[in-house]
Amino acid sequence: MKVEESTEGRTIYRKYITPVGDLTSVHRLTPLRPDLDTIWTVEYPVKDVSDYPVAEFIVNDQEFVPRDDVYLEQDRRLKGQGIVTVDTGLTPLQKMLTDFLGYRRFGIDQHRHPREFDHLYDAFWESCVTMHRIAANSKAEACHCSDTMNARIISPALFEKYFMPFYEVVTKILHAHDKMYLVHMDGALSALRNLIAETGIDVIEAFTPRPLGDLSLDEALSAWKDKTIWVNFPENIFLLGIEETVRYTIDLLRQAAPGDNFLLGITEDIEPNIMEESLTAVTETINKYGIYPIGLQHPKNHSTKSHLSEAPARKGNYVHSKED
Repeated sequence: MKVEESTEGRTIYRKYITPVGDLTSVHRLTPLRPDLDTIWTVEYPVKDVSDYPVAEFIVNDQEFVPRDDVYLEQDRRLKGQGIVTVDTGLTPLQKMLTDFLGYRRFGIDQHRHPREFDHLYDAFWESCVTMHRIAANSKAEACHCSDTMNARIISPALFEKYFMPFYEVVTKILHAHDKMYLVHMDGALSALRNLIAETGIDVIEAFTPRPLGDLSLDEALSAWKDKTIWVNFPENIFLLGIEETVRYTIDLLRQAAPGDNFLLGITEDIEPNIMEESLTAVTETINKYGIYPIGLQHPKNHSTKSHLSEAPARKGNYVHSKED
């Protein structure tokens, strides 16, 4: 299989050429902010169920190669201030949905062509499991799955049929090599909360509490007692100003107390004009109220001025942003 790519203006055309046929896709560069474009797929490779054999060939033609040199370089750069994870991408059904089919084709084919749909899924399954076996033998301490789980797209029935068996297989593979499994679940999760609890996933990464998500941190910690919750600070809170940002941060820390199985991060984009002051507010609030073990009760009054002079940063308090 080979890929030919051409660009016209802000539109990217890709052609996947294989011995059993060709597929094409169209993507568009869209400004996310002044310094960053995002790529939107406007035409997916699979147009019809007759394209499935070509998609299957593409999946089966992949080869996964360990890159320990990349791990060692990233580990050197961190200088002991964190861990390097292996990104194992999407799970099989999510790969089908976001890379090949798109939402419309996905919805039609799983109902009208279930046999062909599941046959293609099996190819993705084998490919993904192979990759996880390689990742399990890497030097990394954890594997990260970028599933972007959202119950508004993935129903409980789909989750139980396609995701839970896969999570069971790969977590056994990874746990046998003392690897943690982190899954990116940043959408509405209320409808899936009991099913997620049954999986062997170690870390629910990018969990987004209300008002963007549909669960509070309290509810998530109660539902997933044996898992670590890595919270994504809802980016819309920053638009409400510094005082609300501080208040919301304190409330998260209060819910997380004493702080076991809890991380606070930012996995979304922040409005550039307010990024510095927003991240400063969150960091200073953590330095004042979030030292482990957190014994926080909601203070009746708290100032939004700088707290750094009052509570110097201590080792172990980190705010992570994908902007770093």
